[in-house]
Amino acid sequence: MGFTRKAAKQARQLASEVIDRLQALTTLPGGVELSVAYKTIKVEVDQSVVSLVDKDRMRSLLDRIYETIRSYHKASLGMKIAEATVTAEQVALEAHARGEETLVLSLDIGADGKVAKKILEKIKAVYPVASVFIASMDEDEEKIGR
Repeated sequence: MGFTRKAAKQARQLASEVIDRLQALTTLPGGVELSVAYKTIKVEVDQSVVSLVDKDRMRSLLDRIYETIRSYHKASLGMKIAEATVTAEQVALEAHARGEETLVLSLDIGADGKVAKKILEKIKAVYPVASVFIASMDEDEEKIGR
């Protein structure tokens, strides 16, 4: 798309402002704040009418921000899984000591069935005769894992 002189100047100004904000976001650590800012600015980048060169630069910065968010979520999930595994083992040991045969657990592990299966295997190693139900909500994906 071609721009007239005035429109080109406005497009360049818009691109400059958005790129500055994107560069500021690339310095932030991963977390909820960065995730919210990413979702907001991604829409703005997608809708902005700027040169292809500027759009490409914006998308490149968006990709860097996304990788930061992804790394944060991966590390965060790893910590949650480790905590949930310890909690599940403790609950299984306590239930075994009390003679309870049914365990119902709500854990913060997302909706990943593979993770739930690994935790179930840990519980079964501690208390093989127990009937177990594990539930977890993944707010990012808006799913419930069982």
